[in-house]
Amino acid sequence: MVKVVFEIIQDQDAISKDLLRVKSEIRDGSSLLYDLTPSYMGINFGHSGLMTKSKLKDMHLLLKRGRLINGNNYVISLLRAKENPYVFMVICLDLNNGEEFALELDENEIF
Repeated sequence: MVKVVFEIIQDQDAISKDLLRVKSEIRDGSSLLYDLTPSYMGINFGHSGLMTKSKLKDMHLLLKRGRLINGNNYVISLLRAKENPYVFMVICLDLNNGEEFALELDENEIF
């Protein structure tokens, strides 16, 4: 099984039209996804499923890197709060297992 991750950065009003178009292209065979025969497609609208105090929409991305650690592929993102520059979040996505980990650092922890 091959796992492919696409990140689409776009406003949410236009994304629903794009999702309908992708769905129809998979059905009619005109999309690259048709050849890949996807068994699962997940959409994240910028809201973490993790139990964190901060919302992803209130953060901005400082850095995103892919890393190979102990034979596993990870995507690691560093985010900083828009309102408070002393609030950070580190999100690590394990591409091999589909697991997501987050570390949230607030102002008290930074000082």
